[in-house]
Amino acid sequence: MGDIDYRVITVPEDTPPDEYSWQQRRAEILQIIERANHPRAVNQTRLGERYDVSQSQISQDIDRLREYIVDAISETRADAFTESIYRTAIEGLLEQDDYRGVVRAVESRNDWLFDRGKMEKEPETHHVENEVTQSPSPDLNERQRKHLDYLTAGGARRGTLGRILGNRLRST
Repeated sequence: MGDIDYRVITVPEDTPPDEYSWQQRRAEILQIIERANHPRAVNQTRLGERYDVSQSQISQDIDRLREYIVDAISETRADAFTESIYRTAIEGLLEQDDYRGVVRAVESRNDWLFDRGKMEKEPETHHVENEVTQSPSPDLNERQRKHLDYLTAGGARRGTLGRILGNRLRST
C-alpha cells in the first residue's frame, strides 16, 4: 500500500469539489464507492464533472483506489469477515428451520476453509468399527427426526454439523 491512507483524509465540506486536492478527491471517491458497494456502480463521467477533471482522470483515481482497497485487506481481516458472514447466515437459517440450507452453508464454509488451508477434507465415507449410535430424543417431532437423520447420515463428512444441529434439536 502507498503512503496515503485515504480513509483518514478529511474531505472539506466548505470547499467546492473542483478545488479538492487529488488526495481529497480520491478520499471522497472512496467513500462514494464504499456506499455504492462497488467501483462499477459509480458514474465516472458525473464524478469528472463534479471535480472538473476528465473521465480518464477519474478512471485512474478508481484504479488507484482499487489497489488501495486490495492492499488494505489483510488476510486475517478478510478471514474474520468471511467467518462472521457464514456464522450469521447459518444462525439465520437455523432460526428459519432451514436445515438443508444450513447443511449447504456449512459445506460451503468447510470448502472455503479447505481452500484456505485451514482444515483438511474428510473422506466422503469411512468405516468405523464398533460404531456407537445415539437414539434421538423422543420429544422430537417427525420433521425434526427427518432433519436429524439427514444431517447425521453423512457420517464423517457431516458428523460435526450433525452433532451441532442434533444437540440443538434435542435441546428444543
